[in-house]
Amino acid sequence: MEQFFTRYSVTAEGHLDQILLIAPTSIELLRSTLEVLTMDCTYKMIKYNRPILNIVTSNALHKTVQIGLALVRSENEDAYTEVLTWFSECLRLHRIDPPSVIITDRELSLMNAIKKIFVDTDHVLYRWHSNKDVFTYYRRIYPQVQIEDKSVVNSEEACEAFELYEKCRESLTSSNFTQNYSVLDEKFPQLLAYLEANWWPYHHSLISAWTNKYHHFGETSTSRVEGCHSKIKAWLNHSSRNNIYSFVTKLIP
Repeated sequence: MEQFFTRYSVTAEGHLDQILLIAPTSIELLRSTLEVLTMDCTYKMIKYNRPILNIVTSNALHKTVQIGLALVRSENEDAYTEVLTWFSECLRLHRIDPPSVIITDRELSLMNAIKKIFVDTDHVLYRWHSNKDVFTYYRRIYPQVQIEDKSVVNSEEACEAFELYEKCRESLTSSNFTQNYSVLDEKFPQLLAYLEANWWPYHHSLISAWTNKYHHFGETSTSRVEGCHSKIKAWLNHSSRNNIYSFVTKLIP
């Protein structure tokens, strides 16, 4: 236990509130691999309905490297800020520079905490989540249609709307984005209004014209960390039955 970097907080009643665990091997690997981090929460690692924040990176061989796990009290900004403050302390103590890029889904509380603690780190949104969200929205406006062979397909309007959205997202320059934005506004103003409210406020984390300036080395998804979720759950064995003590002792040999 002493070899692990650990930080924790307790409640007023003396119960464990939050805990961050980072293995010594992970700290050594951070010295050579820390450029792009991916962070994501998962559940069902313990029997209580508590999120676990998983932090991973990748090495020069594109292999996934597990960095740390944190039991978080809830998915809110204060909880994330405390955990990320501990993580930042770990980096400082071991003289490791902060990451260049952090990848997350659109978890606003986590995004705000990252901005607060890692002020010079760029942020990238996982595009799969934005694609799924936009796809779900425009399917409500342009329902699927049945064709001659009785199969159901997306409508022409839905396909065109999503294609224009992708053009906006993949714009390589800000002027190119402005042009694509204007076309989308002209043809699908309702979709554009939805994007303005939900995704364009984070254009610097989503649109290629901005994200291509970041040193993310082609890492633009949270698939690594999501793969780690399942590996850790398999390692824990019947993870949803674990209490906090068994969760920690199983992770620390």
